[in-house]
Amino acid sequence: MVRIDFRSQRALAVAAGLTVIAALLPVRWLGWTAVLAEIVRVPIQPMADAGVRLGRLVRPPVDDSGESEALRNRSDELERSRVLLHAARLEIEALHEEISAMKEVRSLRPGVEITPIFARVTGRPVDQARGPVRVNAGSRHGVVAGAVVVVRGGYLVGRVARNPSRLSCGVVPVTDPSIGLIEGYVNAADDPVGDIRRRPHIQLVPDGRGGLVGDLDREIAIHPGDVVRLSDPSWPGSAQGLIIGEVRSVVPRDLQPLLNAVTVRPRYHAQRVTSMTVIVERYAPAAEVTP
Repeated sequence: MVRIDFRSQRALAVAAGLTVIAALLPVRWLGWTAVLAEIVRVPIQPMADAGVRLGRLVRPPVDDSGESEALRNRSDELERSRVLLHAARLEIEALHEEISAMKEVRSLRPGVEITPIFARVTGRPVDQARGPVRVNAGSRHGVVAGAVVVVRGGYLVGRVARNPSRLSCGVVPVTDPSIGLIEGYVNAADDPVGDIRRRPHIQLVPDGRGGLVGDLDREIAIHPGDVVRLSDPSWPGSAQGLIIGEVRSVVPRDLQPLLNAVTVRPRYHAQRVTSMTVIVERYAPAAEVTP
């Protein structure tokens, strides 16, 4: 039979009563409890420190994300490897793009002494219809003012502006008003390799809206989708026959009923591509193009 000491019961009741009273007292009256807490903490602190160390051995420390330090290190190393992999892939793709651009230009100009220079766009004008585009090729790479600039070998996008720097240059888009008058001929979409002498010739000027316009006699039959190619003696020989763009619309002139207004749109705009190729003719004198 278990005996309960009456004195123990009374001590427990007194302790409980003091606890209730202390809980109801204002905080400013309980400063003396800090002294008691410090007295109690001193003998048990070594045991608490030992418990913390043991816990760290059993379970590695984790950060706010819940990952252990070892797991976090492995994740960081994996991410660094992924970054290197993606960087290598981007470099390979850039080299492949450059090689393809060189082959396209060479194949279209097999008998012309040219130096193709691959360049990437580094700056674009605020106005998407005009203003030079900046590329990362300059006089150090062989770029000269007035050189022809193409995309995919056969599509004309502009000319190099005057005063190229050592490491970069401006490219005046073919749709920029400063490019001036451009002469070309129209190739029917259904007969792309016919006799050039029978092709209608047209003089185009940039319209300031990303295209070019020109007039043709209404008796000359051309249609949307027909291709307009460069045939202009003021441009270098390497530019002759390049595609300026495609016919978008053919409408009668309001005040000149015998003429049709022809609108031509380039397939590739210098302001919208990420890379282009500068064609420099060997021994060709540099021409100046005002941006």
